[in-house]
Amino acid sequence: MTSTRTVINVPLPGSNLLKHLRTPLGQVLILLALGAVHVLLYLVFVPPWQFPDEPRHFEYVRLYADLGRRPYGRDRDPALEEAIVHSMAQFDFWRFGFASVNYVPESPPRFRDLWGAAYAHALFQPPLYYALTRYAIQPFLQDSLIPQLYAARLFSWLVAVFNLVLIYFIGYALGKHRLGTLMLLFAALLPGHAFINAAVINDVLAELWVLFALLAGIVLLVRGWHPVPLGILLVSVFLGLLTKRTTLVTVPWTGYVLLYLLITTVRRHHRLRLWLVGTVFVAALVVGAAFVYVWQQGLIGLPRDAWEKLITGIYWQEAKSLPWGRYFHTLFTSFWGHFGWLNVPLPSVVYVILLLMTGGALGGWVVHWYERVRDGRLWTPGVIVGLGLILSVLVQWGLVFGKEIVYAYFGGQSLPQGRYLYPLLPAYALFYLIGWRPWLQRVRVPEGLFWSLGLLLLATYALFHLLNTYYTILP
Repeated sequence: MTSTRTVINVPLPGSNLLKHLRTPLGQVLILLALGAVHVLLYLVFVPPWQFPDEPRHFEYVRLYADLGRRPYGRDRDPALEEAIVHSMAQFDFWRFGFASVNYVPESPPRFRDLWGAAYAHALFQPPLYYALTRYAIQPFLQDSLIPQLYAARLFSWLVAVFNLVLIYFIGYALGKHRLGTLMLLFAALLPGHAFINAAVINDVLAELWVLFALLAGIVLLVRGWHPVPLGILLVSVFLGLLTKRTTLVTVPWTGYVLLYLLITTVRRHHRLRLWLVGTVFVAALVVGAAFVYVWQQGLIGLPRDAWEKLITGIYWQEAKSLPWGRYFHTLFTSFWGHFGWLNVPLPSVVYVILLLMTGGALGGWVVHWYERVRDGRLWTPGVIVGLGLILSVLVQWGLVFGKEIVYAYFGGQSLPQGRYLYPLLPAYALFYLIGWRPWLQRVRVPEGLFWSLGLLLLATYALFHLLNTYYTILP
């Protein structure tokens, strides 16, 4: 007589969760959580006022909250300024920050004394970031400055997490889930990116609008004309110009997208020519109107004699006298991670390794283009997007170094920083990810494993190095 046994499969605890985490959505959520925690660690452990320009940007937010409107130079509050300076001293700002004079409790220095008259306040900045951040600090206006500061940092953190979502979608639009996750991984674990996104500073919101413009433009370039991404593109340009001058890069990007759509659509549909030309004209008018408005409001920040200095060659003379070697060095190191007020660098050997990685990526791109030309894959949607990104990067570098030429009187106080490049972070991520792909394929190393281990090691070391700098956790 045989007996039958009923076998009951009992799932192990957490097995369903692990199954879901292996899905594309689960992978994205894991990377988003990793990036969110990465930024949050900098937010919590970096002492108050130790992010670049944080006292000036916080002053702008606080004045906006106090006045209920955009503040101007005449609205400066000496009592608020003095309270911020005293708080800076309490948190050892004069050890890790940058100031031209020492702190004397009996006669505290003003912002003008610390950073010079031209760089004393951030009130010349476009107002949108500060108008939004004031809502984060309003519940704490009756408290001390520190709760208000951390509330403002939390607003930047929320925007930073949303930026990571947009970076994934940009990668997805270019190369589906695989490229999206790699780009998300790169952005989530880049130490300098996480560091600045935890600060009270308008760079994080500027990145948001540029990412929106990039995503909308890529959709238009890859899939063709559609009113929704076109509207998102135009709104992003306008909101970006109300946030920071670094978003000016969206203007030529928009022009590139519109010109490509105009040419390709007219070739395919001759009957749509009049309608299309009219649409492009209206779109260009919107971008132009936004630019003129921002210019008239003084938000671009060019001196009144800028044109005279340009045609007389004064800017050219200033450009020749600038310390270009120092500029490129600082731009490279701060892109990867140069903390504090550019006075807490990583060890030199780390930057040497990253420079070798950059050279390897450049060599990989040579191989990548050779294979494209050989296989006849020269003109594809990806190439069209790539040319637009290259144009945008060139414009961005022109803006970064143009600022140093126009405002050369800052002397050694102003240096081009990697945070000015982060709005186009997807372009730089593509440079490294695609550039290293030929070498990884030759040695049969999975891309995900290579970048995960490398970036995790860099992020962990950078954070540990920074913590030991501020808190001396090692003997």
